[in-house]
Amino acid sequence: MHFFSRLFLEIVCAGGQVSKAQVIKQWFLTHGIRILFAIVGYIVIIFLVKYLTKRFVHLVEDEDRGTRSEREKRADSIASIINTATMIFFGIISIFMILREFNINITPLLTGAGVAGIAIGFAAQSVLKDFLHGFFLLSEDQIRMGDVVKIASHSGTVERITMRTTRLRGLNGHVYIIPNGQISTVENMTHGWSRAMLDIDVAYKENIDRVIAVIKDVAASLVNDEEYKKFVMEKPEVLGVQTLGDSGITIRLLVKTHPLKQWSIKRELQKRIKKRFDQEGIEIPFPQIVVHGMSGG
Repeated sequence: MHFFSRLFLEIVCAGGQVSKAQVIKQWFLTHGIRILFAIVGYIVIIFLVKYLTKRFVHLVEDEDRGTRSEREKRADSIASIINTATMIFFGIISIFMILREFNINITPLLTGAGVAGIAIGFAAQSVLKDFLHGFFLLSEDQIRMGDVVKIASHSGTVERITMRTTRLRGLNGHVYIIPNGQISTVENMTHGWSRAMLDIDVAYKENIDRVIAVIKDVAASLVNDEEYKKFVMEKPEVLGVQTLGDSGITIRLLVKTHPLKQWSIKRELQKRIKKRFDQEGIEIPFPQIVVHGMSGG
């Protein structure tokens, strides 16, 4: 309303000397051009920053397009945060520039920001907490886009990280939006490297040394397989007898893998071990109950 009132006064004061069309034309040639410059400048800056971040991500990418490496996931997260921060920062500047061209005094807005900030701080403590936690999540490299994590009771792949929320995609396809302020503990299953852990049960009658030798042989054959050896980082390790259960003996096998590959390695090992046990006649136990009867006297 302030802008239109001022424009009306300019037309009235001009009287018969300057027409209404000329006043409007003059306004568009001055203020209008500045507004257009602010809008176009904002669009150009956003486009340029997105282009540069995209180039940055492209520079750290390796030849393997099917798997995102640690550097690539870190670059994706940094690029996402830079793009979001740029849009917010320059968006606010552009809005202030446009308001000034409409003769709206932005000084009270700026000076009142401190008082308003205190009020907003009390009213939106959870939002500020989300931003603070989001900053530490990213700066400390706790999670990155593409990681498989468990946060509270939710597990999934990190699809997006912002300063306020983290978005997970579960194996069932469900999407979980988690405010960063609610994240107290993160279980990251693909940070740096991963591990396939297999607990293999055999019957009590089996020779443990023989079983361990068979498991080692199966694991070694997988490591030498051209399809899988590139995913294994170290020689597989058989820890030995893990537990003496109700129905059988549990032997634990560990295989250190590249991130996200532990599940495919585990599935392949389980298949090969089952086939080899069948060939060797090694029994995999199932729950059994022994009932002792008592004859009457």
